[in-house]
Amino acid sequence: MALVCSAASVAHAHEDIDQAREAYANADLEGALEALDRAEESGVDPSELTQLVTMRVLVHVALGNDDEVTQNLRNLASFAPGTELPAEIPPAVRTQFQALVENAAPIAMETEVASEGDQVRVRGTVQNDSESLTDTIVVGARVPGGEWEEGEGEVVIRPGDVATVETYAEAFGPGGALLAADGSADDPIERTLQRETSDAEGGGLSTGAVVGIAAGAAAVALIVVIGIVVAGGDSGDPLQPRAPMVQF
Repeated sequence: MALVCSAASVAHAHEDIDQAREAYANADLEGALEALDRAEESGVDPSELTQLVTMRVLVHVALGNDDEVTQNLRNLASFAPGTELPAEIPPAVRTQFQALVENAAPIAMETEVASEGDQVRVRGTVQNDSESLTDTIVVGARVPGGEWEEGEGEVVIRPGDVATVETYAEAFGPGGALLAADGSADDPIERTLQRETSDAEGGGLSTGAVVGIAAGAAAVALIVVIGIVVAGGDSGDPLQPRAPMVQF
């Protein structure tokens, strides 16, 4: 699975965004929105997505569509909080955007790796996507230097007896633009596997069982000590030690 915009699509997207700017300059606001829709449908990269959403803010400000202005500002605050708004943007809208940026956490990707018997499950989760911009999450995993196995949202691999796996997780949004990533196919993250122990293999004890036995032994020792102290408590002289009584 690969979500990569082709060179032709990106070039086309540039043309559509340029056409939207031209239409806006000529006060053809509906034509500008149509050009922006075409750009999104043909595919954009993160920089182009920022330009596209910023242009939508401009057009909706001119149309007086306050709800659309707010929604697009929210989108910008979540995936491109450092955006410099154009000079045409009114001061009140700039203030609104700054407030949204200050109260919004940026979109981020979190990866969970879990060992399940001879399998390893890798799952990607998007954090802070309050505007539900994520369309697709692509997750990849492999043994170091091996072939990538990929899935949407998660992937399960059987890595064998290795200590580590390599992973990446990427979130794609409108127009196929990359919104957030935790590693990449070219720069994956190496993760150490936490293997589960089992008492069913070779008669071994799991970590939990070992801890339980240690706690039980400590409890028995404590009971013995208490019994000795109590037995010695019958002496007339509380300072005189007395051997514990053993009855048969």
